[in-house]
Order: sequence, then structure tokens, then C-alpha cells
Amino acid sequence: MLKKFVLGSVAAFVLAACGNEGASSSASAPAASAPQTQAAAGSLLERINNKGTVTVGTEGTYAPFTYHDESGKLTGYDVEVTRAVAEKLGIQIEFKETQWDAMLAGLKAGRFDVVANQVSLTTPERRATFDKSADYSYSGPMAVDRKDDNRIKTLADVKGLSAAQTLSSNYGEMAQKAGAKIVPVDGMAQA
Repeated sequence: MLKKFVLGSVAAFVLAACGNEGASSSASAPAASAPQTQAAAGSLLERINNKGTVTVGTEGTYAPFTYHDESGKLTGYDVEVTRAVAEKLGIQIEFKETQWDAMLAGLKAGRFDVVANQVSLTTPERRATFDKSADYSYSGPMAVDRKDDNRIKTLADVKGLSAAQTLSSNYGEMAQKAGAKIVPVDGMAQA
């Protein structure tokens, strides 16, 4: 029973589900990456059972989910959910901030045990490579423009406009399919 609780709790903060798109899809790792994934999971489970430290990748610039408050402390919805899960498990967590485009690569490479940053498994590649938590938040895409610019009312209205996006953003893919020109940025703060 404890093992089921621990595995369920680990899954509770493996990846954040962002929006409804792809939120209920299951991940099934391809055979080639299964040993690496299982080895990493075994190591993670071992550290959790031994009350060790789990490293969590996050951007730190994507308010309200992960950002720094006035005192400089890392906080936000995903950060606080992760801290609450860690407290329940009795483990320590170490947040490591990184750029959005490096987050999943860092998870895959083992630099992080988990990520917490409103990540969605919207592509077949992501679903085949990563596992995700149970849904714990719901959000959706939105376009943000200047207060004096009222051109964007629907997704179709971005056709021909420039949209600031990180290169691996599923929202960037959505804007590009709608005809927007993608202007690459390092993160949401820069956008």
C-alpha cells in the first residue's frame, strides 16, 4: 500500500498538466527509452523512500505558476503544489531554474527528477517520452496584446502577425498553424 501511495505521489508532481489539450492522454515510453526511464524512476523512488532530495526543474518566470515574489523567493502555484506534495512525502526538494526550452531536455537528460511549470504533453513525442501527473490545474491558451491594439479577438486573428513564443511551446505551434510569424524568445518574461 505504501508503494502505491509513494508511486501515486511521485506521479502527482512529475509533470504539470497545462490546459485540457492532451491532459487525459497516457504516456507510453518506447521500448528504447524504457530502461533509462525505469532506472531514473527506480533512483527517484529510492530517494523518496530514503527521504532524500528530489530536483525539480522550473522556469521561475511564468507567473502565476512559477515566479519570484517581492523578496526574491521562488513561488507560484506549481511551486507551492510541489512543495506541498514533498512535505506530504517527507522529502526535500531542490528547485533548479532553467529556460523553458531546456526544461524537458533537462528532465530527459536526468538533470531534473521532475518538472513543475505548467507543462503539457500535447505532442506524440512528449507523450512517448514523459509521464505526467494527475491533472491538478486547468488553464487554456490566450493571446495577450497591448491595451491599445484590439486586432485579436480569435485565434484566426493572429494570421500575419508576429507572436513571441519559446521555440518548444505548444502554444507557439498553435499560433504558427493559425498563420502567425513566431518570434523566438527565451521565456514568458521576455515575451
